[in-house]
Amino acid sequence: EQNIASFSANVAAFSARVDRFGAWVEKTLVEHAQTFANHAETLANHERLFAEHERLFAEHEAMSLRQEIRMNEEREQSRRLQESQDAMLERLDRLAEDIKNLVRDFLRGLRPNGQPN
Repeated sequence: EQNIASFSANVAAFSARVDRFGAWVEKTLVEHAQTFANHAETLANHERLFAEHERLFAEHEAMSLRQEIRMNEEREQSRRLQESQDAMLERLDRLAEDIKNLVRDFLRGLRPNGQPN
C-alpha cells in the first residue's frame, strides 16, 4: 500500500510537471503567434517604407536631371551671351579704330577717301 501511495504521489508530481510543461508550451505558442503576426505587420511597414523610399529616390533623380538640364541651358545661354559680347567688343574695337583713323586723316588734312583737302 505504501508503494501504491508512493507511486500515486510520483504520478501526481509527474502530472503536475506535464501540466506546467503544457502551460509553457501553450504560452510559447501564443507568443510565437503574436511574434509572427507582428512580423507580418513589420514586413508590411518595411514594404511601405521601401516603396516610399523608391518614390522619393525617383523624385530626387528627376529633380537632379531637371537641375542638370537647367544648368546646361544656363551654361549655353552664358556661352551665347559671351560670344555676343565678344562680337560686340570686336565691332566696338573696329569702330574705335575707324574713328581713330578718320580723326588722324582729318588732322592730316585728308578727306575720308584719302584725297587732300
